[in-house]
Amino acid sequence: MKNISIYNRIRVTCIIILFTVLFYMSVNRTFSTANVSFVHLAHIIIQPFVFAGTIASISMTYLTFGLLVVDASIFTLNIVAISRCFESSTATCLDTLYEKSILAFIAFILSICDLVATTQFMNVREEPPRTSSAPRVLNIFMLLFDIVALILTVPMALENGIYWVSILALFVDLVCLILPLNGDALRMVYYVVLVIHILTAIATLDDYLRVLLSIVFITADLIQLSNISKLRKKRLD
Repeated sequence: MKNISIYNRIRVTCIIILFTVLFYMSVNRTFSTANVSFVHLAHIIIQPFVFAGTIASISMTYLTFGLLVVDASIFTLNIVAISRCFESSTATCLDTLYEKSILAFIAFILSICDLVATTQFMNVREEPPRTSSAPRVLNIFMLLFDIVALILTVPMALENGIYWVSILALFVDLVCLILPLNGDALRMVYYVVLVIHILTAIATLDDYLRVLLSIVFITADLIQLSNISKLRKKRLD
């Protein structure tokens, strides 16, 4: 029971981090000064692995600690830039102060979440891996990404009909939550969806957000295939 509470807290940090990164992506487009906060985008790829670790009972302490070091370093750099602006008040510095303050706040939120995730992983007690509910939990987690990808893909599908196939793949998580599919059917579905997500990533190489989302989907597909294989092996045993 203690581990369940710990893993739930880590999952909450994953969600907060992803929303924070999406907020960074939206405000960064309006900024004029150079910054290194783009490194935060790595969370889009890494957080699904962290979330999967809470499902499969795999420790991600070193990974989250590494993220903590990176995010804390970015926070420090922004604070240094802000302190320099106080020393020389110019028109340019006013813009820098505004932008760096927002970036420092974003880095601070991410650092706190990284710290919470790291300490929580350190408190996890050893227990046998759990896979029975893993596919459904990951389906629920991926619904947010499905919605974001759907919003981005519909305009593309209206211009090029081939992207409607990609949109159909976004409903797999919802279908899997509603319809009880057996292991073989579920595995076949995810193999098809995996191919679609790979082709989508290749077709949208000029759109970094779409590529990052495709990487998240591909990672989730591989995790689901692994979970399905473990469940099948467990039932055979």
